[in-house]
Amino acid sequence: MLFVIAALLRFVNLGGPDLWLDEVWAYEASNTLIKDLLRWDTLYDPIASPTPSFDVKVSKRVFGVNNFAIRAPSAFWGSAAVVMLYLLIGAARGWRVAFAAALFMALLPFAIDWSREGRMYGAWMFWSVALAALAWDATHRTERGEVNALDWRWWLIGVLFMVIHAANVHAVMTIGGVGLWLGIVALTVLRRDRKAGLQMLLGPALATCVYLSSWALTGIGRIMTAAAGAPADGNQEITLDLFLTHTRKVLTDSTGGLPVGVALLVWAVAVAGLVLLVMRGHWRLVLLVTLLGCINWVAYRSFAGRHLFPPRYVLIMSVTLATGLGAAASSGFDLIRQRFGQNASRAFAAVGLAACVVLWLPGWWVMATVPKQALHSALDPVKQHAQPDDAFTTVEDYYFCIAGYYEVDEKAKLMLPAKESRAWASLIKAKPNNPPEPFDLDFEAFFDQPGRSNDEPSKDDSNTPPQQPPTAIWVFLAEPKRDVNSPGVVRMLKAFGPPGRDARQRLKEAAEDAHTLTFRVSPAGIDHITATPTRPAVWVARVKHILN
Repeated sequence: MLFVIAALLRFVNLGGPDLWLDEVWAYEASNTLIKDLLRWDTLYDPIASPTPSFDVKVSKRVFGVNNFAIRAPSAFWGSAAVVMLYLLIGAARGWRVAFAAALFMALLPFAIDWSREGRMYGAWMFWSVALAALAWDATHRTERGEVNALDWRWWLIGVLFMVIHAANVHAVMTIGGVGLWLGIVALTVLRRDRKAGLQMLLGPALATCVYLSSWALTGIGRIMTAAAGAPADGNQEITLDLFLTHTRKVLTDSTGGLPVGVALLVWAVAVAGLVLLVMRGHWRLVLLVTLLGCINWVAYRSFAGRHLFPPRYVLIMSVTLATGLGAAASSGFDLIRQRFGQNASRAFAAVGLAACVVLWLPGWWVMATVPKQALHSALDPVKQHAQPDDAFTTVEDYYFCIAGYYEVDEKAKLMLPAKESRAWASLIKAKPNNPPEPFDLDFEAFFDQPGRSNDEPSKDDSNTPPQQPPTAIWVFLAEPKRDVNSPGVVRMLKAFGPPGRDARQRLKEAAEDAHTLTFRVSPAGIDHITATPTRPAVWVARVKHILN
C-alpha cells in the first residue's frame, strides 16, 4: 500500500512539465555509448556517474524518447525508498512507527518533487536508506555476538559503498554519515564489550578499504579531482543575511513550500519525535537517521568547495524529517488511545492525515503541473520567428544542450557564447573521442576580431570557407538578473551597434523577477523579449487562486 501511494504521487503526470537543464543533460548522457559510460565519459559531463544514464537508457527502450521515460527510473527508486524506510524503522523500532514514518515520506512534497526529477535523486534516496538498513542490521548483530567482523554483511556494506556512489556522486555525503554513525556506535559498545567494539570498528575499516580502492575503477578519483577545482565564486564570503536566506529556503523547501513559521513548527514536531525515540532507548536509530540526513551540511563544503548549496543537495534530510514526524504521530496516537480509546485514536489519525493533505495539496499540484524551468515558453519565440541566417546562443553556455532536445537548432544555428562564459563549451571541445562538434559558429570569430568590421566575413587559419555573420542573435539567459549585465551579454548587444537605452532598460526590467529571459538582438535593435516566471512565483499565484 505504501508503494502504491508513493508511486501515485510520483508518477501522475510525470511527463507533463518541461524537462529543465539537468534533466536534458541526463538525457544527453544516456545517449553515450555503453563503453564510454563505463569509463565515466558521458557527453556534456565527463565525470557524470554512469548508473542513472543506464537507467534512462533502459527506460527509453521501454517507453520511447519522452519526458516520462527520462523521469521514470527516478520515480521508481523514490517510491521504493519509502518501502525501504518502512523496513528499516520497522526492524529497529516497530511497525506502527515505521508505517507512520514511511507514510510521511510518501506524502512529503520535497521527497516527491526530486523523485520526479530525471536524474539520480530517487536512486540516491533508495540506496541511502538501503545502506543505512544494512548498517543497522550488521551493527545490531555484531553487538549481540551473532556475527563476527568478517561476516558477509560487512563486505556487502563495502560493495554498497561503491554502488551508492555510482548511483549519485553526492552520495559521498551519505557514506560519510553512515561511516560516522558506525564509528560512534562502535566506540559506545567498546566500553561494555571490547571484542564486539573492535569487530565493529574493523568492519567499517574493511569496507572503507574496499571503497577507497575502488576510486580508480569507478571514477570517484576523477570526481574528487574535479571537485578540488570548484569555481571561485563557490567560496563566497558567507554573511549572516546570506546564511539566513539559505536556511529559510532549506526549511521551506524541505517541508514542501510551507511558510517559514509553519516549516519551523513542522521541524519542531519532528525533533520532538526523535527525542521521544531517544527516551525510549532507540538512540542508535535516531543517530543513524540524523547523521544520514544532516551530514551534507558538513560534507558538501569539502566535496564541492562551497559553503552553501541548493536545497536539493539535502534531499536525504527527508529521511530525518519523516522519521521524526512518524515517531511523533505514533506517540500521539498511542497516548490518545490509552486515554480515550480506539475510536478517538482513529479520529486523531484521520484528522492528522487530512491536515497533511491540506498543507501539501498546493505543493503536489504545482509539482505535477509546473516545470522547474518553462523552456517551451522561453524557446517558442525562437522556433516561431527565427530566420535561416539567425544564430542562437545561451548564457550560461552549458545550456546549449537544451537546443537539441527542444529542436531550437533546427531553426537557428548554435553559436558559442562570448569567452567569459565558455568554461563548459571549452571542456566539450577538448574532450577526446567526442562526437562531432555541434557548434557551427563562434562569437569571437564574427564580432571580436581586431581590425575587422561587423559586416566582414570571419576568417580562420584553416582552409574552410569563411562564414557570414548571423543576421540576428537569439540570446537565452538562464539566470537573467545576474547575467543581463555580464561582459559577454554586453558584447552581444553591441554586435550590431550600440543598443538603445530604452531597450537595455526593458531587458533589465524583464530580468528582475524572471527565471529565464529570451530575446533577439539585430540591426533593428532588441525585440521578442520573453521572460518566464520563477517556480515559487507560480506556486504563490496558484495558491492565491485556490484561496480566492
